[in-house]
Amino acid sequence: MGSPSTAPTNMNTPNRLSEMTISEILSSLTLQEKVALTHGSFLSGGVPRLNVPELELADGPVGIRLPSFGVKPKSEMDEEVEETKPRPDQPGRATALPATLLLASTWNKQTAYEYAKLLAHEMKASKKHVLLAPGINLMRDPRGGRNYEYFGDDPFLTAECAIAYVRGLQDNGVGANLKHFLGNECDRSRHFTSSNISTPVLREVYAYPFERSIREANAWSVMTGNNLCQGVHMSENAPLLKELLREEFNFDGVILTDWRAAYSYKASALATLDMTTGFCKYVYGDDSFMEALESNQLPMTLIDNMARRILQLYERVGLLSPQSPTKPIDTKRHAEVARQIATEGMVLLKNERELLPVKAPGKIVLTGPGALKAQFGTGSGLVNNGEGNCSPFDGFVTRYGKEVVSYFETVGEEELIGTDLVIYFANAPAGGEGFDLETISLPDEQIEAINSLGEQTDKLLVILQTGTATETIQWDDSADALLIAWYGGEAAGHAMADLVSGALNPSGRLPCNFGNALEDYPCFVQGTWPAKLIVDKHPGKAGLLPSERKKIYALAADYTEGFLIGHRWFDRTERQPRFPFGFGLTYGDTSLQNLKITAQTEGWLVQCCVSNLSNQTIDEVVQLYLSAPSSAKPERPVRQLRGFTKVHAPAGDTTEAYITILPRDLAIYDETSGWICEAGDYTVWLGRSSQDLPLRGTITLSAPQFIHQSLAASV
Repeated sequence: MGSPSTAPTNMNTPNRLSEMTISEILSSLTLQEKVALTHGSFLSGGVPRLNVPELELADGPVGIRLPSFGVKPKSEMDEEVEETKPRPDQPGRATALPATLLLASTWNKQTAYEYAKLLAHEMKASKKHVLLAPGINLMRDPRGGRNYEYFGDDPFLTAECAIAYVRGLQDNGVGANLKHFLGNECDRSRHFTSSNISTPVLREVYAYPFERSIREANAWSVMTGNNLCQGVHMSENAPLLKELLREEFNFDGVILTDWRAAYSYKASALATLDMTTGFCKYVYGDDSFMEALESNQLPMTLIDNMARRILQLYERVGLLSPQSPTKPIDTKRHAEVARQIATEGMVLLKNERELLPVKAPGKIVLTGPGALKAQFGTGSGLVNNGEGNCSPFDGFVTRYGKEVVSYFETVGEEELIGTDLVIYFANAPAGGEGFDLETISLPDEQIEAINSLGEQTDKLLVILQTGTATETIQWDDSADALLIAWYGGEAAGHAMADLVSGALNPSGRLPCNFGNALEDYPCFVQGTWPAKLIVDKHPGKAGLLPSERKKIYALAADYTEGFLIGHRWFDRTERQPRFPFGFGLTYGDTSLQNLKITAQTEGWLVQCCVSNLSNQTIDEVVQLYLSAPSSAKPERPVRQLRGFTKVHAPAGDTTEAYITILPRDLAIYDETSGWICEAGDYTVWLGRSSQDLPLRGTITLSAPQFIHQSLAASV
């Protein structure tokens, strides 16, 4: 039998609402009120009769996109435009943080936590409840349009960053939203592309960050990708939503869609999708869903379970309790945090003849297309429309003074006379939501300008603003120093100047390989990017109106590289990258010695000594890789990242580094047995990048070990 369609007579007052259990609230709701919880957009649900406010979602893994800076052009969906109008009580500006690809480059879980904590404070000040972040898809190919929103090409580094990010949000009362589940690695034609991934690869690589973020950080919500997986659109993919997320990962939170990711109310509800949003909110908002419940075409337990999970999210973000006063955004403090993060995540890849740091120059010349503006990605990675940010030029003038720093659109012999440093600011092609890159090379005119400058001076620093792994081989020999600045956020210019001046020592490390050319990467070699096989007729574009939106499987993205993503591909194929995963320079040098592996009650403690050989403090990233007994198999990785720690090493001193290995770090996924640690010898590698691993040890398992309940048993 259906729930009553009229309001119960025993209505609860707002004062009593916080005293009621979710079950009591649920039992007091009408069917219409339950269904109303399941659809919306940036404003969603709510129960007006009980004074339960709407749930407010916010876009932006790199900063909150406030409506006053995100008004959309008028489209067929007038209601979407209405929701982007600013409210009088909203702050005027949110902090534009560095891209999360830069955040991953810090290799610092505490920094990821502080990054998300800042976002949580701004969410609360904006009276918002769920941030649509973090994005934890992988950089399967450097042409991915949203690579700057993710954490690189390694599932372990991504998981560690995501866990810290989720905790930073949810410890401070704001819901995290893991996106985009699952296999949404390319953006072009994402609505019609099926990611076809073998089960072991799906479990060990692409679902791995999601599983650990759910099990270890208890993420409160998940967003389905716009794509298909194994031929089924994700919003209706019961094997992945109901069976994997709900039943195996024990996910008790809300599953919601991306803005165009749902099509059918029946298939979605049976797959345990809780909320449809944006342009597909009609899927649950259409009368058909209500009618199917009222006529028992769908069981009433379905809507009860959906409403219960949504109410639990309301409770977690504080919507079922009296609202406490919000504090305004501390823009000055947050700007400083943004600057610190940007500085920590920029990566120094080259520093010939110790050109850097430049502490007290008489003349610095700036040039290049990136000198006058901080670069950002598009889509959900654009905050404040770029307003109020520190450009590189402003950052260097603030640091050194306008009498030292000059900008020239073009630089000739006259401008180079007496210079202590020439900086060329390069801009790689910018990606964004809805499209992928055609190339990862700089435009020809930038390559020519860098090579020309390199012939004229031996004091050339190139600072590259990019949102992905970028081809540098055509010009990096001309540069005497090379700094990858990524998308540095509102404080990008200050952060660059902090590093170049030596005010801070570089400590960023690459979260992805920089190959010599696009031809080095697996998707190019195998011809699988973004997708090739035409299954259905391609519609050309994804429609906005319900009448335009159809479930179409037009393209197949076959993940034929399997486990060999990122450095694993370069290791297995013995390709030498231009700059390897985990690499980055400092102003100084360290030495790693005295590897020690100690068995513990559960797992192993790995430690070594980090000796600072320089006269200044260095933050070194010690990285641990594992080779399993099956590593000899051609389809398996030679080594996998399984631990890291950032060590603060005072000048001339020796510091201990500690990393814990758990049984789950040894496990591989077998379709018959589940997660299993093979018997045999595991090689432990310790070093400073995937190709600089001076220390080696061994862990031996005399018999195989089975890890039941997925990865949970060893967490």
